Amino acid sequence: MNINRMRLVNYRNYKDISPNFSPNINILYGNNGQGKTNLLEAIFLMLRGYSHRASSTKELINFDENAMYCVAEFRTNQTNHNLSLKAQNTKKGWKLDNKAESSFSKIQNLTGCILFEPDDLEIVKGNPDRRRKFINMELSGLVSTYRSILKDYERIRHQRNAVIKQARLNNTQIKDLQELLNPWNTQLIDKASRLLQYRNRYLKRLAQKAQSIYTKLAGSNEKLELAYKTNIFDSKIPDNLDLIRKQYNKVLINELAGDLERGYTRFGPHNDDLEILINGNSARYFASQGQQRTAAISLKLAHIDLYKEILNITPIVLLDDILSELDSNRQKNILSVLSEAQTFITCTDPSFSFDMNKDVKLIKIKDGNIL
Repeated sequence: MNINRMRLVNYRNYKDISPNFSPNINILYGNNGQGKTNLLEAIFLMLRGYSHRASSTKELINFDENAMYCVAEFRTNQTNHNLSLKAQNTKKGWKLDNKAESSFSKIQNLTGCILFEPDDLEIVKGNPDRRRKFINMELSGLVSTYRSILKDYERIRHQRNAVIKQARLNNTQIKDLQELLNPWNTQLIDKASRLLQYRNRYLKRLAQKAQSIYTKLAGSNEKLELAYKTNIFDSKIPDNLDLIRKQYNKVLINELAGDLERGYTRFGPHNDDLEILINGNSARYFASQGQQRTAAISLKLAHIDLYKEILNITPIVLLDDILSELDSNRQKNILSVLSEAQTFITCTDPSFSFDMNKDVKLIKIKDGNIL
């Protein structure tokens, strides 16, 4: 897929712009603080249905206004579409081809987007929270129902925690607490089991794709592996939902005393982690920074093939201030992986692009304007 044109009205520091894009490489350049990342964010928003930088749509509206408007004209699977978003305060409304849509789920089946930003190096060397964020963000792009299931799981978990905290204050007995928690446990087990199944299937496919990309980028025979870690299973996670449900139910019952002592739910997908290995060793602790960076980029770019296989879409790739930090060989290797994808790259100095041997469109951004 590719975006041909956008219009942003009162979006962050943009008053009213209508940029046209190349179907190949687009380089957004200019000094820091001019709005390059804001434009990248707007593309992500229109393709994913939410902002990766803002907790509410209200944050995206220009400070001097109370409403904003975004339009994206895009082509996917040989069909042209017009997608618009109007937001006023906390309310927002989507239209696809001039027809109102109650949610983004139908739209998402037509779009695909991969974002890589400097903070993504933390996928490899950061804490488990960062890797869970990566899994959740990428799975939300591939599975339209995943994000809503995750939200439901977190809501139910917080409600279960509230019951446990109150029981702790009231010195409630375990038997009585178990009865109080039964309704919440039933819901929690259902959502958690589906999250585990989605994650397990996804990470198996991701591992295969990422290894192939890592070999190409690193130019070596180093082996990149992924291992999904959950405190619900001691060994291999089954693919069967009923088996996952039975195991999680068993864990919640056996660990209730510990939950009561701590005052919260300790076991579940909210504590999962992704172990990233290079040649059998933890990349977090034993890999060089170059290996860590290459592993992180490989994990992201592997989604190009996943989008093709799962959604039959070649996704748009957004690289926020990434290529300029890499040597020319790694730049060429990355661009060869991106050969079929429309790509947007932000940077302060576009001179590195002059040797790309590809069709490149330079877009200068200054003070929220396209020059």
